[in-house]
Amino acid sequence: DSFPIDDALKVASIARSCLDPKPEKRPDMSEVASNLQKYLASAEKWQANIDAQRELITTSLKPR
Repeated sequence: DSFPIDDALKVASIARSCLDPKPEKRPDMSEVASNLQKYLASAEKWQANIDAQRELITTSLKPR
């Protein structure tokens, strides 16, 4: 299963907004940190799901 593309695109969008040539258009760093925390939580949930699937497959393929 591949990483959720929506989350990757949102993180890229945050990064792009931080590089705006006009400083007044750049987001506040507390806003950036808050948004990145949300996407980190989503990534951790995704990774836990992948790990659980791998464990299930590994367990089911073990000799009995």
